[in-house]
Amino acid sequence: MDKPAYTLDIHVQRLRKMLKTNTKPCSKCPARPEFKPHKSVRLWNSTPREICRICATFVHVKSKRDPDFYRCPCYYWGESEAIFKSWEAIEEYDEKEEK
Repeated sequence: MDKPAYTLDIHVQRLRKMLKTNTKPCSKCPARPEFKPHKSVRLWNSTPREICRICATFVHVKSKRDPDFYRCPCYYWGESEAIFKSWEAIEEYDEKEEK
């Protein structure tokens, strides 16, 4: 069975579910089975780098030292700010989709 590519639409759907169902989302990854930490079974026909790029660019995270290195939002901002910015990005995404 072919694995699907990890897309922005999938990311938003999984991120929303992860934020709604986890009180400590910073120890989780929306692209992983059951949102487990980063080093677990791959579900997608996408590289980890591609997945991290989708996640990081969705909430506007970019490493200042290396423009090709993508940081997890929690690592970059801390948990509460990452959660806030993630919900903010989801709302912006939803508004664009409604238009």
